[in-house]
Amino acid sequence: MTKAKGLLLLATSAMLLASCGEPPTDSSIPEESSTDSVPSISSSEVEGPSPITGKGIDLEVRGAFFVGNSRSVYVTFQQEKRGNVIFETSDETTAEISSLQDLMAESGYDYTLMPEALVTPKCAGRFFIHAYLEEDPSIEVKRYFEIKEKADGEPMPEDTFQLLTSSLKVKTTQEQYAYDLNYGEKLEYNYELTTIFEETGAASTDVSVGPRTDAYSLTEKNLQTGATKTYQYVRTANNKVGREYVSIDNEVLSEKIVDEDGNDRAWANSAYTNFFADNTIVTPESFVTFDGGTSYHFIGEWLDASYLCYPLFLSGFTPDDIVLFMNKDGTIGFHIQVDPTFDSATHKNNVKYGQILYGTFSEFGTAEIEHAKPYEHKDYHDAVGTALQKMKDARNYKVHFTYDYSSDNDYDVDETLIFEENTIDQSYSVGPNSFHTGIRKIDDTHYYKYTVNSENQVEKNSTVNAYWHNPASGVTRYPTFRGAPEIFTKNQDGSYSTSADHGVAVIYMSYLPTSSSYVSWDSPLTITLSEDGYIASASTKGTYFDEEITLNIEFSEFGTASTGLDFDNIVDNTIVKSWEEDPEAQGGLLNNMNEWTIEGTPLPQVLPFLDSPVGWSGVVGWLQSNPTFCYVQTGQFLNADKTTDQASLDKFVADYKAILLASGYVATSETDSQNDGATLYRNEKNYTISVAQEKSWNDYPQPSVRICIHVDDASKIRWDTTVSE
Repeated sequence: MTKAKGLLLLATSAMLLASCGEPPTDSSIPEESSTDSVPSISSSEVEGPSPITGKGIDLEVRGAFFVGNSRSVYVTFQQEKRGNVIFETSDETTAEISSLQDLMAESGYDYTLMPEALVTPKCAGRFFIHAYLEEDPSIEVKRYFEIKEKADGEPMPEDTFQLLTSSLKVKTTQEQYAYDLNYGEKLEYNYELTTIFEETGAASTDVSVGPRTDAYSLTEKNLQTGATKTYQYVRTANNKVGREYVSIDNEVLSEKIVDEDGNDRAWANSAYTNFFADNTIVTPESFVTFDGGTSYHFIGEWLDASYLCYPLFLSGFTPDDIVLFMNKDGTIGFHIQVDPTFDSATHKNNVKYGQILYGTFSEFGTAEIEHAKPYEHKDYHDAVGTALQKMKDARNYKVHFTYDYSSDNDYDVDETLIFEENTIDQSYSVGPNSFHTGIRKIDDTHYYKYTVNSENQVEKNSTVNAYWHNPASGVTRYPTFRGAPEIFTKNQDGSYSTSADHGVAVIYMSYLPTSSSYVSWDSPLTITLSEDGYIASASTKGTYFDEEITLNIEFSEFGTASTGLDFDNIVDNTIVKSWEEDPEAQGGLLNNMNEWTIEGTPLPQVLPFLDSPVGWSGVVGWLQSNPTFCYVQTGQFLNADKTTDQASLDKFVADYKAILLASGYVATSETDSQNDGATLYRNEKNYTISVAQEKSWNDYPQPSVRICIHVDDASKIRWDTTVSE
């Protein structure tokens, strides 16, 4: 039955009688009439019941009646006149009938065009349905039907049922029909489906993680258009839904699949497991044979039938019939039928839709999906592998790339990088604006940042405590050219290309603009090799929101590239005396500080400055619950190995306290509850400042410093975001 019909059944179930009446007497049903309403796999047709009387209309049922399974009975008209049809049964203790008039009217359908009623069998027996046109009762029909129940047959043997609960291959033909006013059918769509449930034996058998399926695939082919789609999923090691893929390192991995909110999807709650193995949905007793074991009918709840079918076809519907057949070749056939019903999407009054699905279950316990496999190594991969390795090892070469947006804008990037043993130089333009920056090695654990001015002078800006290049510690200043040679295929012109899935390998070939982290590199990456065995060029395309990015890279001057800069005569900008002069504060933090005023004076002119060797956090912090203070934070004082540089941090705290004293602040006996109980320093305006190592919410020391400034009246401090607009 359809879900709508199921809901109607629930609404009327409280009125059903618990006991069965006697079958109709000889005077109401002719003794010589008989019917067999069990469907066969060869046809969706059933042997129709014989009419007792009939004039102008007839009744149609698309399958058998079983206790516990409701299904529809339809009226067909042999005349043009249509209208509201009244349905009655000979014995409501055997079968109850409910017109769908009200339900259809509530949904906006003209019920009189294609009248329908829902029959709810109560117990085994024979009954008849009397249907007649309300405005002309002489237009009527009476037909009789037979109801069967589980006790009339035998449940499926346990060993037969167990075949369906493990690895399984399902071949299906799906035919979707439209039915006209007299239920003449027209094939709308037909598909060929192949569904595979695989158990590898490696997954948990804990029932809390769901049925034991470990891998799932469904291939859907539209037999009218030839279009094919494949859906394939695997259970991850932590029982989440994942998808296999071949990485750029030519390894088969599984990536987690998340929902629209970014959350992991639990395998147990997915639609990719074999629900035959879930005894809360189906058991051997759910299937009953009435013909000695040739066929088995599903006799269970309509919701369980829906659950059972969904993983088989990834399609949401409620079947009115599920019949399994024992084939002579050892496979198990099936026939699933969805009776005609209105479609809420099209909302047409003169057409209903239904479908049948039939096919076979096979490869019991042995079925396997087509898993992702690493690419094979071919002879030409030797040259690609050599080139990748030479690029990884190179420390002196030139890179030039263009990064172009598909639309006309001022954000196209033209960039040149010079890699030297001790220097990485970066000159680039973004639209009409040009920049020249870089980093220069001091020793293995320190380097400084620089810019180049209009006179081609190097200006030293800040020193960084970090490894220059130490792959063992995860620090790589030079492009790693990550990727296995096998992900490339050789083109006729001598170039090499990856598949679209591996275009992302380009991010390991050069420094790219910040926006590239938001680019989906969803096109093939193509490279060419130089005569001396390096990579000479690389190109690909990506998608940045609704823009297409075209990236072209050229590599050259291996062993001879030079910045041409004079690092022996530099301008040292690391000694700065104000927030406005500090290049590490300019932009983010300085703009944010200017939004804050204390008694009308911008915060940079109130808060004493000390140059931070590790820069600053980009925002001013505050608490809505305490509007009398705000604070700034330094960057992180870290050693090259990422441990806290405690000596430098402590020195900064001590130096800042000295700055406070020099600025007219006096140490008090008061402490700052907002800054780990640090000493408060007060000036003549009654402003107080504290400086201390940052602590986490659980009192764990952090590698940064917090500087808090307080006022004695919330009206003295103001935050105005319009200042920086």
